[in-house]
Amino acid sequence: MQTKSKREVKCSWKMKKVWGIQWSIPFTTQLFQMKICAVILNYFGWQDTAACCAALAGQDIAALAVVENSASSGERRALDHFCTGIANASVLAPAKNLGFAGGVNFALRHMLPQGFAAFLLMNNDTVVPVDLIGKLTRGADAAAFDIASPVIYRYPEKDSLWSKGNYYNIWSGLITNSPLPLPGNVFYLPGCCLLVRTRVFETIGLFNEEFFMYGEDVAFCHRAAAAGFRIGVVSDACLYHKTGASAIQNSLFYETCVNRAHLLLSNMLHNTAIARRISLSIKLLVLLLRAIVRTVRFANGNSLRGYGSALRGFFAHQRVTRR
Repeated sequence: MQTKSKREVKCSWKMKKVWGIQWSIPFTTQLFQMKICAVILNYFGWQDTAACCAALAGQDIAALAVVENSASSGERRALDHFCTGIANASVLAPAKNLGFAGGVNFALRHMLPQGFAAFLLMNNDTVVPVDLIGKLTRGADAAAFDIASPVIYRYPEKDSLWSKGNYYNIWSGLITNSPLPLPGNVFYLPGCCLLVRTRVFETIGLFNEEFFMYGEDVAFCHRAAAAGFRIGVVSDACLYHKTGASAIQNSLFYETCVNRAHLLLSNMLHNTAIARRISLSIKLLVLLLRAIVRTVRFANGNSLRGYGSALRGFFAHQRVTRR
């Protein structure tokens, strides 16, 4: 792992306490000249995580933080052993599974004080090309992106596009590759791979931990865009994603998390109470139809049970917060 770029860098630093964290913030904007920290979440997949770490280790990043999110002693031992061979790599182990947003935030709270210019947030179930960091950082610099993603293809079907940025319709909850002919389409980058400049976290804070899995990337990009940050895809950079075993199997956990994320987004993406109620009403119908279709498709009741579980949890939380 390279801890310095090929160019000599001169930059000024300022200590600033924001969101309860003392940060050393660089005032140089070019990412390829600055320190980048990669963050990878592990959940019972240390072999995938190790392969991802090995692919990143030879690229231009200054540090690598692995969050062992399984709360498993076996996973922790395997990752500790593997990461001893990688310079500036560390394994962080919360006491329990914090979900995606909580796991990423756990790493950020540890690493933000160290003065990185940006963070590369990655899923562990990815296949990383040897030129990912160089192409992604240079492309983000050229386009002045504050949050950037590569083009993401499925793996092993490397010619099958998974994401080139998505649109989330805030009224219906539909996710599409291009904006629908409807109002309320929000462009966002999936959390599979995000390059985020530190100044974004400084301004809008970390990921919203009300989301356990799914939806946090939509909410984060929406907040960033509202604050004036530029979000986009670097078309020259690519990544391969071993997509969605949980989605294919339609587990009850997956179905509950997806439904819950849509309901939470109804509250977060609208500015008025009436808009939130209209959005929620539409989404309840769309999600019910989705659950019925998936029940027929998979010939089990997980989709309907997940829909019901998410509704009960969401409305119970609403009653508590109103007290």
